[in-house]
Amino acid sequence: MVTGLLVILACQLAGEILVRTTGWPLPGPVAGLLILLVILILRGGVPRGIARATRPLHRWMPLFFVPAGAGLGVYATQLESAAVGLAVAVVISTLVAGLVTAALFTALADTEDAE
Repeated sequence: MVTGLLVILACQLAGEILVRTTGWPLPGPVAGLLILLVILILRGGVPRGIARATRPLHRWMPLFFVPAGAGLGVYATQLESAAVGLAVAVVISTLVAGLVTAALFTALADTEDAE
């Protein structure tokens, strides 16, 4: 479990370093998640240590939405002025996510049937 937490924190640190050195307009933890995703894809799955380290965090997932909710309250006036653009972006991204999910499910189901 400790190894899994160290891997997660190392990816977050790598993301922070990457964002600060490149100046990309992306939060460091998001870049760290992308680094972790690439590592997991290259490994072909989630190692047992990382799975054990993340299991206790699932109970606390709702707390991770508190900062986002507070941000909505703080930036309400800016969000209000961009409401139409945000609504369009939400609808389009929801449709794209649904299509990608359906395509991935179909591809994985076809792969499983072939075995």
